[in-house]
Amino acid sequence: MDILSVDTIMKFQRFIAPAPDHISIVSRDYRYMVVNDVYLAAHGRKREEIVGRTVADLLGEEIFLRIKGYLDSALAGEVVNFSAWIDFAGTGRRYMNVVYYPFIGEDGEVSGIVVNSRDLTELKDAQERLRQSEEKYRHLFEHLNDAALLADASTGVLLETNKKGEELLGRPREEIIGMHQSALHPSGKAEEYRGKFALHVDRGKLADYVGEVERKDGTIVIVHISAEALSLGDKKLILGIFRDLTEVKKLEAEMLKAQKLESIGLLAGGIAHEFNNILTGIYGNISLAKMMLCPTGKPYEAILRAESASLRAGDLTKQLLTFSRGGAPVKKAVSIAPLIPEWCAVASRGAQAKCEYDIDEHLRDAYIDEGQVSQAVRNLVMNAVEAMDGSGVVRVAARNEDAFSDGLTARKGGYVTVSIGDEGRGIKEEDLPRIFDPFFTTKERGSGLGLSAVYSIVKGHEGHLTVKSAPGRGSVFIMYLPAALKTVDNGEAGGGLGTSGKKVLLMDDEEMIRELAAEILPSLGYEVEVSRDGDEAVKKYTKAKEAGVPFDLVILDLTVPGGTGGKEALARLKEMDPGVKAMVSSGYSNDPIMADYGRYGLKGAIAKPFNMKGLSEAVRSALSDN
Repeated sequence: MDILSVDTIMKFQRFIAPAPDHISIVSRDYRYMVVNDVYLAAHGRKREEIVGRTVADLLGEEIFLRIKGYLDSALAGEVVNFSAWIDFAGTGRRYMNVVYYPFIGEDGEVSGIVVNSRDLTELKDAQERLRQSEEKYRHLFEHLNDAALLADASTGVLLETNKKGEELLGRPREEIIGMHQSALHPSGKAEEYRGKFALHVDRGKLADYVGEVERKDGTIVIVHISAEALSLGDKKLILGIFRDLTEVKKLEAEMLKAQKLESIGLLAGGIAHEFNNILTGIYGNISLAKMMLCPTGKPYEAILRAESASLRAGDLTKQLLTFSRGGAPVKKAVSIAPLIPEWCAVASRGAQAKCEYDIDEHLRDAYIDEGQVSQAVRNLVMNAVEAMDGSGVVRVAARNEDAFSDGLTARKGGYVTVSIGDEGRGIKEEDLPRIFDPFFTTKERGSGLGLSAVYSIVKGHEGHLTVKSAPGRGSVFIMYLPAALKTVDNGEAGGGLGTSGKKVLLMDDEEMIRELAAEILPSLGYEVEVSRDGDEAVKKYTKAKEAGVPFDLVILDLTVPGGTGGKEALARLKEMDPGVKAMVSSGYSNDPIMADYGRYGLKGAIAKPFNMKGLSEAVRSALSDN
């Protein structure tokens, strides 16, 4: 029975009319008694189309059966509250918060239900956007490439971190949350960093500085720290982004090493030419003196000692040259099997240590710069002798190797390995990564260039250098050198065999070298003329050619300070005589001509300092090359 009179209905109608929510009153038999204008608009109906009809009539039997339990609970005196998406004919799909209140009549009995539905669609959409935003920023936070840490600004307690933060600190997230931010840093550093942060924040800037964090295992990691103060409501937070600089520091160390090498290169380039000119004069004159002396007696022994000393001086220059931009090897096929004992004997001369050899009977020829590899072997042998305090056994082995897995791939022709082992004190584990660094040495009087020179030489040959060592158990260094594709004819030819009577023109700005050539080359069966620069060489070559007695070979010094050098002279000679046969010499190979002379139409290249034997072989080879 409907207990609402017409007056009551009209009173409630006027009361709920201006309300912004959907409001209706439903009787005990589920009929609409009162509805407001907002409710009508939502359903797109007129009042007479709703009032007097049942909930099932308006919403459909299926929806009515779904909410009937809620309606009955309200009729039983309960307040029912729920939220749901509801489709309205007038306003479409809306998210509504629905409350059913028991309607108490004047007799104190529940005579109906007051339905209040509040449209929360905009709030729901805002919550969804907020949720998506939070998910997006949580995703960004979690997947940052750097460690991110969030702390309470007032207490300094860490509230959140990401995966990178766990990796940086070596701790699980559960362990990090709740830590104090001062515990992130090594002892005594937290206050310093707090001061830096405050200084930046006071100026309204993002804190940005380099600091240290301490991992759980005690490892100290250098990091770049970016931190800023945030406000979340009335809560003050600090967001810190920590970038691990470990790899950056390694790169900086490599760049510093490269800068050291560059500095050495600049130094070497400035002094090498003059110094090697002087050494060439010393080498050559010692060679001449040896020819004039009986190979016995004290004078000859003195000459041998002078030769040994000059070789050591040349080694020092070569060590510096190795780091210069002109350290490219001048490579050719070389049979190193008979040379290794000679190199080792020179390096161990004067020491009680002895060398034992194990050289493969069928050792391949190596494709190398003989001078540079000779220097590398001597450096390693001298290092081995010093490691044994001058006594003991240096074990030298040479093998053929087809491939090397640790750093080298298989190559046509394979490799030739030279290993040098000692019985010395060995190398400390912490020193192993640095032994090839320029200037690094554990010796009181060491230069720190010996092993770094070996490293650069091997790398310049596209080879590989390994070391195995342990304190008290000695060391073994192994050089992997590219094998030559062709074997070397080791027949010992005389100085000018087959080339006797040939005319040679040598151009060099150093008077001592010109005088030396004028002594050595005639003794080898050649006619020789000399010139001080490229201009004079071109004139003499032109004059001889016009006279019908051309030069068979021209030797050009690449570098002539203040004058015409070999490169320019060669171009002029080729323009005049495309068939000119020429070779170059230089105190340092900072020009690609030295390393790849054949590409420039040259017959050879000889690096200073050179002795009589070296000059003889180079000239003979150039004249024999068709």
